[in-house]
Amino acid sequence: MTNRYLFILGRNPELSRAEVISYLKAREIKFEIIAEQDNLFLVEADINSRKAINSLGGTIAVGRVLVSGSKEEIINYIQKNPIYFGEENKFSYSLIGKDEEILDAIKENFKKEKLKVNLKNIEIAPEKLSGLFNYFLIGNKELDFGIIEEVYDTEEAEKRDMDKPVRRSKFAISPRLARILINLAEVKQGETLLDPFSGIGVIMQEALLENINVIGIDIDRKACENAGRNLKWLENKYKTRADYKLVNKDSGRVILRGIHGIACEPQLGMLLKKSPSPAQTLEIMRKFERMISFIFTNLKYSLKQGGKIAFTSPLILAGNKRIGCDITNIIKKTGLRLVSEFKEEKEGKIVSREIYVLERQN
Repeated sequence: MTNRYLFILGRNPELSRAEVISYLKAREIKFEIIAEQDNLFLVEADINSRKAINSLGGTIAVGRVLVSGSKEEIINYIQKNPIYFGEENKFSYSLIGKDEEILDAIKENFKKEKLKVNLKNIEIAPEKLSGLFNYFLIGNKELDFGIIEEVYDTEEAEKRDMDKPVRRSKFAISPRLARILINLAEVKQGETLLDPFSGIGVIMQEALLENINVIGIDIDRKACENAGRNLKWLENKYKTRADYKLVNKDSGRVILRGIHGIACEPQLGMLLKKSPSPAQTLEIMRKFERMISFIFTNLKYSLKQGGKIAFTSPLILAGNKRIGCDITNIIKKTGLRLVSEFKEEKEGKIVSREIYVLERQN
């Protein structure tokens, strides 16, 4: 019997939803979308909650449905079945998707089990969900009631990012976004990912943790040396088994074969201390488009047919509006197909991101 699982999505639900779908597709996991409600995404599929939360970058938590049906059927289930699977007699809990009748049934269940409990009203965030037994209720006429099984470990991700030998805080991509790009490229364990702008190796690190073989290219010799130090550290600390290779060359002139997907954050341009004029911004974007088109035209022949490229592009605040790249221009020059696009805007930041997924068709 196929189970139902709830994904609690992060601050960009559209992007996080696309990542979950790409994650499932890459692993050839059959799924059906059951419900979408704000940042709650319910699917019917056979997955492992722990594996999923450890692989995804844009998901806060993963939960499993215990019972589906009308409110009366759910209350009846709670009254007759255990819903607490821990060992402590005293604990705190929450209900995502509040409903007083369901809460009353939960309280009665705990009272019958002689458990000492404390109900907490929480915000949906990893640091708020951790340490609690979290239940959820989603749906309208048909409801799904379940328990959160796994919560994203922000502390571990931050520690991994901070403890590596070489950091580049102003330019380096976050582990969270690195994971999102890897999943959008639909590369899985045992396959080979390419990062043509590898920098200090953040995307490469996250790929290796997923047992994905990875090749990193960077024209900057020092960046390659620093990436090598970070990857060696990761290999020793986390006992990674996948292969990696660093290439100190121009990505527009490297010839490779057998790449399953590409994930990268190209240089987003100079570090801007104030907003450029619209004319200056257009100049920056045209330069970015020429560079990306040149490199992707070369690298698309490294990709297997149907392979995907997930990359970020600068979204620059110029005056009172943001200006991004002309993706139609890039598509025209490279012959790639646009699969999806997303915005990752950061309020108060001059440079935000757009995220694109392209596909090789032939």
